[in-house]
Amino acid sequence: MPEAVANLNLRSVESLWMVAEDSFLEQRIRANEDFWHGVSDEELMIQLCLERSIWHDYRTRARAEQLGMKVVYV
Repeated sequence: MPEAVANLNLRSVESLWMVAEDSFLEQRIRANEDFWHGVSDEELMIQLCLERSIWHDYRTRARAEQLGMKVVYV
């Protein structure tokens, strides 16, 4: 995604990428019981979603930093 924003070449607009701490992501996933409640393996569902979220945040942060964009940790 940072590449798509960079490719817009909007000189008067600046991007800001927000990246969450792993513990925050886990807290939000566990709190969203509608998402995982009732699946055959609730803990596995939570862990897979958490791993995907962490992976996505890592890639977004790394690419934004490579492109010299601002990254904020929340």
